[in-house]
Amino acid sequence: GVILARDPKNVEAWSRRAGLRREKGDLEGALADYGQALELAPGDRIVLVRRARVHRDLGRFEALSIEEQQRVIALASRGVPQCLGDGGASHVRPSGEEASRVRGREQR
Repeated sequence: GVILARDPKNVEAWSRRAGLRREKGDLEGALADYGQALELAPGDRIVLVRRARVHRDLGRFEALSIEEQQRVIALASRGVPQCLGDGGASHVRPSGEEASRVRGREQR
């Protein structure tokens, strides 16, 4: 909203709006906002993990590159989700059929 209108390069504002959109069920909007935040701050680990969670929520974790999937899982394993209010890596890792597809892509 207002903050982004005044400061469109405010990574925190993009991330906060993305979080609000996710909470309201606007997952596509959340992805767009997290994407904007990552364009401005490509190394932001928290935004990277949060965006991966939205991909997971949409059942599209495999849409991330293998490198990004591995980076997110490694970050989650090192405790990044603790600062997000999550309990661990399982909160970003794909499960079931989606996990099988990811493993299959890694083995190619």
